Amino acid sequence: MSVLLARACQSTNSSPLYTQCWSHLSSSQILARLFHSSQPHHLSREESRARKNAKRREKYANDKEFREKTLQYKREKYANDPEYRKKVHAWVAKLRAKLSAEDPDRKKRPAPSREKLDEVNAKHRERWANDEEYREAKLASIVQYRAKKAADKPERRPPPTKDEKAAKARERYADDPEYRARKLASATRWYEVKGRAKMPKTRRERYANDPEYRAKALASAAHWYEVEGRARKQEAYDQRVQEQLVAREQEAHKHIRHVNWYLQSETDSQERTEDVQVPGYHPRTSDEQDIESEQHLAENLAFTDISPPPPPPSPKQIRNLHEWVTLKDWHYALLAIKSWYGHCGGIVSKLSSLVPGLLTAMNVFVTRIG
Repeated sequence: MSVLLARACQSTNSSPLYTQCWSHLSSSQILARLFHSSQPHHLSREESRARKNAKRREKYANDKEFREKTLQYKREKYANDPEYRKKVHAWVAKLRAKLSAEDPDRKKRPAPSREKLDEVNAKHRERWANDEEYREAKLASIVQYRAKKAADKPERRPPPTKDEKAAKARERYADDPEYRARKLASATRWYEVKGRAKMPKTRRERYANDPEYRAKALASAAHWYEVEGRARKQEAYDQRVQEQLVAREQEAHKHIRHVNWYLQSETDSQERTEDVQVPGYHPRTSDEQDIESEQHLAENLAFTDISPPPPPPSPKQIRNLHEWVTLKDWHYALLAIKSWYGHCGGIVSKLSSLVPGLLTAMNVFVTRIG
C-alpha cells in the first residue's frame, strides 16, 4: 500500500518535495505528509529568522553552558574584531534611539553623587597605597591600555609648513601633467575673467570681437604663467628667505652693539674721573672698574637670556647718561672736598647756599644710576 501511494505521489507531482523516495514510510505517514503539504508550509526569510532567533533565545535562557560559551565568544570577537565592534556600537546607538522614540519621557540612570564618587576614590587611593599587588595590576593595565591606544591610533605627522607646501606644489607641477594642465587652465580662466577688466577699452573690444587675437592673448597668458610667473614666484620666495636671515642676524648683533656701547661709556667715565685731581679724592681703580663692568655685563647677559635685548640707545639717551656719569664723578669729588676740609664747614655751607639743591639733585641722579 505504501509503495503504491509513493509511486502515485511521484507520478502526480514532480516537485522535489514529492519526488523523494517514500517507500520506507507507512501509509499513514504518507497520508499525513500529503495532508500537511497541502497547507502553506513555505516560510518567508523574516519568519524563518524570527523562529530561529526565538529558539536561540530559549536555549540561551535555559542552557547555562551555552550561555557562557556565547558570552565568551562575543567578548573575544568584540576585543579582536574592529568591524564587529563598530557594528555593536551602531546597534547600541540604534537601540537607544528606538527606546527614546518610543518613550520620550524615559529617564537615564542617575549619575552617582559627588559624595559617592569621593568615597569610591578614597577607597581606591587607600588600596593603591597599601596593596602592592593591586598597584602593580593597575600599572600593568594602564601600560596595556596606552599601548593599545597607540596601536589603534597611529602618530600624526606635524602639519606641513608654507615652504613645504610650496616645494611640494612645484614638484607636482613639474611631474604631474594633469596638475600642470589644471593650473594652466586656471591661469587662463583668471586672465579671461579678471585680466579683461584691466585691459584698455580698445583691446577689450578687440578681444571680444577678434577670435584670433583672443586665442593669441590666451596663449600669451599661459606662456607668461608657465615661464615668467613661476620665475617671479621663486624670486619672491628667495627674497623672503633672505630677509628672514638678515633679520635674524640683526637680532643676534643687537646685543653685541649694546654691550660695546656700554663698555665704551664706562671707559669714557673712567677717563673723565682720572682727569679730576682733587686732594683727598681717590677715584676707582682699574680693577674696580673691570669688576663693575663684568658685573654689569653678567646682569645684562642674564637679562637678555630671558627677554629680547633692548634697542640701541638714542643720541638723547647717550647724552643724558654722560651727564649722569659726570654728576656722579663730581659728587665723589665734592665728598672728597668735604672730607679734606672737614674743619671748614662754613665753606661747604657757603657752597650749598650758592647752589641750592645741588647736593639733593646729585643724590637723586646717583641713586638712579647706582
